[in-house]
Amino acid sequence: MDWIALQPLAGGMALGAEQAVGCKPIKILSQPDYEYNDSFLVDYWKDVKYEYLDYKKYNLDLVVAVPVCAGLSSLNCSKTRGSDAPQNDNMLFLTEYTLTVLQPKVFIFENAPGLFTKVGAGVVEKLRSTAVNNNYSLTLYKTNTYYHGIPQKRPRTFALFWKDSCCPEMEYENIPSNVVDYLDEIPSTAAYYDLVYDESVATSNYIKYTKLKRLPLKDNVIKNLVKQQLLDDYLEYLTDEKEKRYIEHVKYKLSKYQGFWNKSPIIVTPGYINTLQGKNYNRFYLPWKSRNLTVREMIWLMGHPHDYMLKDNPHKHINVIGQNVPVATARFITRQAVKFLNKELKITNNVFLRQENKVQEKRQTVDLNEIF
Repeated sequence: MDWIALQPLAGGMALGAEQAVGCKPIKILSQPDYEYNDSFLVDYWKDVKYEYLDYKKYNLDLVVAVPVCAGLSSLNCSKTRGSDAPQNDNMLFLTEYTLTVLQPKVFIFENAPGLFTKVGAGVVEKLRSTAVNNNYSLTLYKTNTYYHGIPQKRPRTFALFWKDSCCPEMEYENIPSNVVDYLDEIPSTAAYYDLVYDESVATSNYIKYTKLKRLPLKDNVIKNLVKQQLLDDYLEYLTDEKEKRYIEHVKYKLSKYQGFWNKSPIIVTPGYINTLQGKNYNRFYLPWKSRNLTVREMIWLMGHPHDYMLKDNPHKHINVIGQNVPVATARFITRQAVKFLNKELKITNNVFLRQENKVQEKRQTVDLNEIF
């Protein structure tokens, strides 16, 4: 099967596609603005050519891409969020380029969950128009990483363009997992195995106070303090003036029924971890390990291989991992494309289809008494 990885960034989408297809792409195509993020996959796949976008003729089965998603991301709090955000131009450009120039039998890209909702309605109309004009049908498939064997709560939307008059009916997947067993799969010989991202989390006043008061080891610390009506008590416990001012700020915001940026540690429970992204790398606390995540654990929580590296300074480069696609999610989605190409999926009567991988959860159970 001939396929191309288009603007792969750190490579999760492409690595998942490789596992589904059974071979590496014939080349990687991208743009100068994304060369830094792409370079991590390029270093890992030294035998795959990396080139800037070209206008050659190919006979491709598949193209997979990772457009930037800030325009529809819930983490984007700017005024430019939504269908008209300029950040969406990259998504629209890659779609136009792929369907008109590369013309694969299937084109897949990953984006924010907002693409599936009213927030992304304007963008979807443009995507549908491009699809119809180039004789493609379009599926929007919403799923969550924890359905695919990685215990991370990460909702995402995939757009799949089929070189067919109608969309196939995609399948569903639900592979149980839990954080404890999943992280235990990392071999001790893997690089960054013992490299804790932020050692200070374990010795923070938040964690010390939580242990002192025997508070529930779940949610995040400030949320627990509010539930237990202990903010004032915690304020008296503190001696650091900067931390005191922050808790006073939290109290003021709560009195006004307003939100605030929660800086307290996130207590990781055995079920799944919240979305791994730059604003919370240094907030996760594993109570059964009494520490923050290691760099290798972060990489594995995105499904990247245990020999995947982050160059000379892991702390400096770790954010490329969060700006990425979990490998297992990409593998499942690409397997659907392979089944379509092999005529193993039922074809519907729809030129545009929305599907959501929201089936009855089958979570693995873990005996907490064995952990804490």
